[in-house]
Amino acid sequence: MKKGDFVAVVGESGSGKSTLGQIIQQFYPFENGTIIVNSEYELKNISTEHWRNIVGVIPQEINIFSGNVLDNILLGSEDNPEDVIKFCQENGFEKFIAELPQGYATLLGEEGINLSGGQKQIIALARVLYKKPQFLILDEATSAMDRNTEKFTIQLLSQLKEDIAVLFILHRLHTLKNTADRIYVLENGEITSSGNHKDLLETVNFYSEFWQEIYE
Repeated sequence: MKKGDFVAVVGESGSGKSTLGQIIQQFYPFENGTIIVNSEYELKNISTEHWRNIVGVIPQEINIFSGNVLDNILLGSEDNPEDVIKFCQENGFEKFIAELPQGYATLLGEEGINLSGGQKQIIALARVLYKKPQFLILDEATSAMDRNTEKFTIQLLSQLKEDIAVLFILHRLHTLKNTADRIYVLENGEITSSGNHKDLLETVNFYSEFWQEIYE
């Protein structure tokens, strides 16, 4: 993968998708094979601290902390809150934040309001993109979004794609039809098929069978 790439990994539950994402984040060691960064550096030789500074992740389970919306995007950073507001305005997040009772000042977490799954994912997206990652991993990161919010997410990532590589790990295959440059089908921990949406529909594999079952 390189900047500008939208790559997806799909497969049934238990196929190894999330484990692959965690390996890429250096949470787990791996015994066989290598992961090469920028066609030159082995991932195992890159310090975990440095790597996680340039990798952004939206996990399946999103943590929302006690504090307001700005606190949840800044996550302890000493950046000026006005910079966060400007970022949200420039990238379209403000329309979602404006729907909250007190906007950016809305309290979240144990002492605040309960967010829907889709709202949590929007906060997580703003949180991770504000840090300007070079590589973004989305692990079922649009699973709770409605169609319009998911469309906003994909369009935003497309606008930013010159500066970022995106790895989608997901079940919602309709997201990939016009988005992913390449799709890898993972079964029992191994890649069994790969290609774009059109390529994969021309052969018998998990992706084509699932697509036909759900969407045709």
